[in-house]
Amino acid sequence: MDSSGNAYGVLQEYERKIKALSENERKLSKEHSIIERESALLKKDITDLTTEEARQTNDLVWLGYKNLLDEMDIGAAIKELTDEYEGVKSRINLRADEAYVQVIEGYRGMSTRRNQLESERNSIVSFIEEIVKEKEKVFMEAFQRVDGDIRNTFEKMTGGAAWLEIENPVDIFSSGVMLLVRFPGKTVPRESTALSGGEKTIAATVFLLALQSLKPSPFYLLDEVDAHLDAQNTERLSKVLLERSRDNQIIMVTLKDSTVSKAGLIYGVYPKEGLSQVVKYKNPAQVPLAQISENKA
Repeated sequence: MDSSGNAYGVLQEYERKIKALSENERKLSKEHSIIERESALLKKDITDLTTEEARQTNDLVWLGYKNLLDEMDIGAAIKELTDEYEGVKSRINLRADEAYVQVIEGYRGMSTRRNQLESERNSIVSFIEEIVKEKEKVFMEAFQRVDGDIRNTFEKMTGGAAWLEIENPVDIFSSGVMLLVRFPGKTVPRESTALSGGEKTIAATVFLLALQSLKPSPFYLLDEVDAHLDAQNTERLSKVLLERSRDNQIIMVTLKDSTVSKAGLIYGVYPKEGLSQVVKYKNPAQVPLAQISENKA
């Protein structure tokens, strides 16, 4: 039994050693594989480096690195450079750095001033543009008001059409303004300068009244504006003036009965014994004819 037990113990001991050796063998085998891979990589690197070395060597050979360089005495070159330096040293401005600083400061000052002037210029240009826009706005508002008044008044007076047009709408302050008129029965509008005498009178009167509506005056003074009008247009003009007299005082010289008949206050002028006589009376429609005759007498 004792010898049997000893043999079993020895057997187990050998098995442990065999197991340990097997484990070491596996580790060594794994390390060997790793070393083999690293060796292969190193061989590849060596091959690549050898190839690169050969390529660079060829480049150096082509550049002539094996050829001897020219030899020269640098002492002579140094002496030449020294003599040149001594020759120009007396002409060197030792205060050039100070002058440089002054120039730089002057440049910076001028640059700053230039930027300020540019900013001021931009502000002025912007201000001018705003003024121009405001001027255009005010002009167009006034233009539209006058144009609207011309359209309404001319239609009341004649039953036709009249309106204003700007010759060059792109540059309104460098172009003119046209008054176009189309009287009843006419198909083509004409400019006011191409109208007949009576037609011009109507167009001009309408235009002046429209301008006055833009900035009304306390009173209007008209001198025989109805002289070249026929009876129908005289009647229409007198009605328009009567309507305007509600807000303004109108003084008018006329020889037309239809105009006189709508006046609120009439001054008559007539000659007598070489002198001008003046009579004053209210609307004839409100005063008996006998009284008017008596005043004239």
